[in-house]
Amino acid sequence: MLPKTRMLKASRLLGIGLLTYVVITLVIWKTWNSFNMCRNGPGEIPFIKTALFTRKENTTLPALRICKPHRKKNVDCRFLFRGDPEYVQKVKSMKEDKQPPIECTLENLIKNCSRFRQSHGYIEKRLSKQELDFPLAFTIKMHTAPYQMERLLRTIYMPHNFYCIHVDAKTDNKTYNLVKTLAGCLKNVIVLATRINVVYATSRHVKAELECMKRCKQSGVKWKYYINLTGQEFPLRTNLELVEILKLFKGANDIEAYKHPKSLNWRLTKKIKIEKEKLVKTNEVKKTFRYNIQIYKGSAYGMFSREFVEFMLNDTVANEIISWMNDTYSPEENIWSTLNSLTFAPGGYSGFETRHDTFTHASKAVIWAWDKVKCQGKLIRSVCVYGLADLPWLKSRPEIAANKFYEDIDSVVLDCLEESLRNRTNAPDLERLNWHYYRNLPQVKYYWKLTDSEKSQEFLEKKKSKWLAEHIIRPENTTRQNTVLDSKKNNTIINKTVENIAKKKENSKTEIRVLTNNTKFVNKKVDKNDLKNKEVINKNNKNSESQKNYMQKTNST
Repeated sequence: MLPKTRMLKASRLLGIGLLTYVVITLVIWKTWNSFNMCRNGPGEIPFIKTALFTRKENTTLPALRICKPHRKKNVDCRFLFRGDPEYVQKVKSMKEDKQPPIECTLENLIKNCSRFRQSHGYIEKRLSKQELDFPLAFTIKMHTAPYQMERLLRTIYMPHNFYCIHVDAKTDNKTYNLVKTLAGCLKNVIVLATRINVVYATSRHVKAELECMKRCKQSGVKWKYYINLTGQEFPLRTNLELVEILKLFKGANDIEAYKHPKSLNWRLTKKIKIEKEKLVKTNEVKKTFRYNIQIYKGSAYGMFSREFVEFMLNDTVANEIISWMNDTYSPEENIWSTLNSLTFAPGGYSGFETRHDTFTHASKAVIWAWDKVKCQGKLIRSVCVYGLADLPWLKSRPEIAANKFYEDIDSVVLDCLEESLRNRTNAPDLERLNWHYYRNLPQVKYYWKLTDSEKSQEFLEKKKSKWLAEHIIRPENTTRQNTVLDSKKNNTIINKTVENIAKKKENSKTEIRVLTNNTKFVNKKVDKNDLKNKEVINKNNKNSESQKNYMQKTNST
């Protein structure tokens, strides 16, 4: 009987244990479920992440799938990247599904941040150590197309980076509020409260940029590089690829820079003004800049080291250059490249050109109307707006981003580029990058030769002192007009000197009469220095006189 009693007690204990296990499991499941409900916000059905707790109703998954980023055409991007002409024509003839379902519009999605982030694939956790150790700062300047801007943001987004968005003051308040609400769902994205009415080719471009630079510096994120974009650009590299490329730069900037063309000197000599929010050219002559420096030209967009950004914000000479260019035409095309050329600028360089048309400006792939590469899309204001047939070229490019895209003209090209970037983010393959291109960029090769001490702040301060000593400081009241007058006076003096020299040279010559063809006398100038033998001269003169007398006698006969 004793063994049976023990067995009975053991079975009872086992039953109690199993029952307890079931109860605890149910409590845990209920707690987890309620937490998920709270996290997703009131009125939202939770997104089930594991198959373990999949329930029969599971009504959330179809809704979230529907609310993935909307595509106007369902295409196979592989054939478009290959440049298959038949498939390109087929895609062009497809009808567009222009509008997403009403519940999946951006305006409705951002009402619930969790659902918005999940639906549009914002990366929140999955990061490599390389990326965590090398955060970046991005600026996006936009004036239209909030859906296209959001596509750009979600593609470049990483939770450890920092992002600043400037919405043009001309943009309607509805778009501004949409962008502001969207940014509220992402803790490391800010929208500038100070909105600047950016006027084409004026210093307001620079002002908006500097405001974002200041906010990025104040963010608390120890970013390594600052990258500025517009809402019409799109990346060609994943965040991990970008990090590995920038490590190769060793602190060098990537700024397009070449000597300012003489044909565009009017941009620097005549003031421009803004009247009624429009650019107005004037005939008012600008004061010359007090430092005698070479002005450079280039793109308004690039990749700037953190030290270079701090230099632009704090350095006295840099601030003077920025201030002097405030009333010039398109100063954003001169300021970064000129500052980058200063010998004491962190990350800067000079002595060689970096240009998009020689493919030495790694920040941007762009096709202008006059470039050798032909645009397959549409030219708008001389710049290529990419289309389907440009995808093979874009796929082959090693640059960081491309300009320009219009979603309302061709959204498929953006769909395919985004798909390619997502695939490479999920399955990185850094060996496919064109490392030969990056290593042979002139700015990269230059910085690989520099030692750490030559990049130090102390060394750059010494170079600045030497630069200031070597560069002439012009009086502040000297105007461009005075400089022109002075140059004219100098030219007059030079011309008079040249004339005097010419007269002296002319006086060193003498005229002699020479008979040509035994019929006609001509005057010929001969340098006196060459007429050393007077006997030869006299002999020639006697011969010519005798020939003359002979001709007169013959005629009289």
